[in-house]
Amino acid sequence: LTDHFYSKIIKNSRMKKITLKKIKLAFTCVFLLSTFFGYSQTNQPFTTSGSFTVPAGVTSITIEAWGAGGKGGSKAGNGSGNQYGGGGGGAYSKKVLTVTPGLSYSVTVGSGNTTTVLGGDSWFSDRAVFLAKGGKSVPDDTTTGASGALSSNCIGDTVFSGGNGANGTNTDGGGGGSSAGSVSNGVSTNNQTGAIAPTGSN
Repeated sequence: LTDHFYSKIIKNSRMKKITLKKIKLAFTCVFLLSTFFGYSQTNQPFTTSGSFTVPAGVTSITIEAWGAGGKGGSKAGNGSGNQYGGGGGGAYSKKVLTVTPGLSYSVTVGSGNTTTVLGGDSWFSDRAVFLAKGGKSVPDDTTTGASGALSSNCIGDTVFSGGNGANGTNTDGGGGGSSAGSVSNGVSTNNQTGAIAPTGSN
């Protein structure tokens, strides 16, 4: 799975705008800064959380973020088989923020987990300002699938929930729910196949 976090800066005599877009699933993360001045474009990728410095003349940014997906169940005891539940998908959040030119803001890219804790949250500047929640993980030796991250726990102008993971069966582990899309909630699954993500998801 891949994560992307990128920014578009559009600047001309009539408009000054940055669009920071962060796409988050699990395990790996990429931060891509795309800068547009006139017709030129510059991309700067990041593989970890970092900081974003606002260019001169830019006072408003649009941020999109996806929380990390949760982990599926694993065997920890003496039980047999591998019929455990699937992890929940991360939520989506989008928000327009007023920023200060020249000021640096922290960027946190949530990561998928190999433990039973939640998928990592993603946020910009401060968790109380903008937040996309990560999906829930399945406890060890548990057949019940995990819930996707809820939009009600996110902070943004537009928010969508992640999909739920499927329960494990006597023969198969449950598939994972998808992350939310940019226009709809994530897709839940009820079998061993992971859900297909909606439009605008990653």
